[in-house]
Formats: sequence, structure tokens, C-alpha cells
Amino acid sequence: AFKDAMAKFMEKIRGSKVKFNTNKMVLTAGSTSANETLMFCLANPGDAFLIPAPYYPGFDRDLKWRTGVEIVPIHCVSSNGYKITKEALEEAYERAHKLNLNVKGVLITNPSNPLGTSTTREELDLLLTFTSAKKIHMVSDEIYSGTVFDSP
Repeated sequence: AFKDAMAKFMEKIRGSKVKFNTNKMVLTAGSTSANETLMFCLANPGDAFLIPAPYYPGFDRDLKWRTGVEIVPIHCVSSNGYKITKEALEEAYERAHKLNLNVKGVLITNPSNPLGTSTTREELDLLLTFTSAKKIHMVSDEIYSGTVFDSP
């Protein structure tokens, strides 16, 4: 019953543009435990996830401490509104490999925590093309998705 209610709520706040299959939903006690569980499932100690920076500082605790997974920042800059670029993605991926880290995926927060900006269609296309080409996971933490107003 709770999964059904959650699915209906998530569909409603997304303008009924998305449907959720409750048979494929896993509920956790917040995004911290969900993200940590994903790290345990998708990576091994010494593997890495690329994360756009600045990022939620709690990720250093949430994603790394118990899992042994490393975070490699994707350096985003204020001059372009902290958008994710192909150059920044490639640079982070190469930096991880120079550190002998096996990159298992990219994790974004959408909207961004701490910036509050929404990921653009172009950024999503870039991320999906990149992760597909590298054969790595794409994870989008959308815990705050219901708090964005007037965003495309």
C-alpha cells in the first residue's frame, strides 16, 4: 500500500508525465541509505564514481566510508553556471584512471545539491552518451525533484 501511495505521489509531482512500476521499486529510509546501498551493489572498494562538483559534502560520508568507493569530482565552473561539460567529464575519467581507480559510474543530484540548479536536456544527453560509451552506470539522485518550480 505504501509503494502504491508513493508511486502515485511521485507521478503527481511530475505532472503525470511519468509512471512508476511498484514491482521495480525499492524503498529505503531516505536517500542516504539508498545511495549507500547502490554503491555496495554497483561498485567494489577501490572503484570510483564521478560526481559533479560542487557536490553535497555528505557524499564523502554516505558513499565512501563503509563502501570503500572513491569519489572523483567532475569540476564544474561558475562561468558557465556549473554546467557539466564533455571536457570536465573526460578529465575526471582520466584523473580516476591515473589514480588506478576503476570508474563504475556517474552520480548526479537533480536538482543539484547544493546549487539547486536543474540538469539540462543537453547535460543529460551528454551524461547518457558518456556513460553508455564507457559502459558505466548513470545514477540520478532526485530526492529534491519535487521542490523545483517553473523548471523545464
